[in-house]
Amino acid sequence: MLICEQPEITIAVEYRIKHQLSIEQMHAVGWYLSRILMRFPEADLRACASRWIAGKRAITLPGHKRAKRAGQAKRKSIRIDTPCILCALQDVDQPLITQYKSGKLKALNAIIGKVISISKADPAAVREIVTAHLSV
Repeated sequence: MLICEQPEITIAVEYRIKHQLSIEQMHAVGWYLSRILMRFPEADLRACASRWIAGKRAITLPGHKRAKRAGQAKRKSIRIDTPCILCALQDVDQPLITQYKSGKLKALNAIIGKVISISKADPAAVREIVTAHLSV
């Protein structure tokens, strides 16, 4: 048995050896056990690790689901709103567009603001589509 001050690390390493886990799985077990310890200091970590190995507990690292959903929403909004955004871009004042093309980056924010107010689209998607369209 390995001796370590942090029991979750010791158990994660033991389970890696015992169950031939990959490094990523070992880190996931260690992370999960550290979360268990923070919430339930008296928990049986070996039982929790066994439950994770058996697949009875889902582990997702912090921010993983949130980042995945944000990426999906961004791709979806870009796919759906592109024609609407381009139509709204045509309604924007031409002096703003010429200012942006001449090099004024603050004009881009004004263009994006007007397009968002017309199309009610996602700001990140609007920025991406407008910069791609105006750089051509």
